[in-house]
Amino acid sequence: MSKKPIVEVKNLKISSNNNYLIRDLSFKVMPNEILGIIGESGSGKSLTALSIIDLIKYKGLKQEGEIVFNPNLIETEKEENSKAKKSEIAIIFQDPASYLNPSMKCGAQIMESIVGNEDKLDQALKLLKKVMIDEPEKSLNKYPHELSGGQQQRVMIAMALAKKPKILIADEATSSLDTIIKKEIINLIVKLKSELDSSLIIVTHNLNLIKNISERILVIKNGEICELV
Repeated sequence: MSKKPIVEVKNLKISSNNNYLIRDLSFKVMPNEILGIIGESGSGKSLTALSIIDLIKYKGLKQEGEIVFNPNLIETEKEENSKAKKSEIAIIFQDPASYLNPSMKCGAQIMESIVGNEDKLDQALKLLKKVMIDEPEKSLNKYPHELSGGQQQRVMIAMALAKKPKILIADEATSSLDTIIKKEIINLIVKLKSELDSSLIIVTHNLNLIKNISERILVIKNGEICELV
């Protein structure tokens, strides 16, 4: 593993009306690493992940500190290393039903995410097969509500893979699923991360889910790192 991080978070602070939700949080993510971020609900773990993908502003929160990307490993906007291009980072959210467009077929949503000039319909089908969705040909033409929660999450994973990201973030991506499906989804994400040769950040409250697959685990409590294992 390279000694230089793909991204470094320096003195991150996130606040709402001068109430700090994240306080002076610093850590690095290494190339090809699986980094676990764990904490209780409200600890700030998801906000930490959202800061990397530049989504904090959409929550009406104030962000301070630095997010520094390695320009040799990840393409940034306007030759600056403080903001990665959207295609370089992908996130898989907790509740796919809240992020998938209910009025657009799943295949069309995947096609919108595909990077490159290849046949997008063919590529979308290949991605659905790769994430092992049930009946991929039929799923292309289904709306999100016609799929189970686990199958919706597989569509979200396919959309993330379509970007061919250098950093993949799974933010409580399995919390709404039953135990068997949780393991299937997390194992799938880890497998596909290896194929992409990307870094993976897994945000969760469930230590048992990540303790055997993460190379390092950040434990966040009350907006601060209380342990690094």
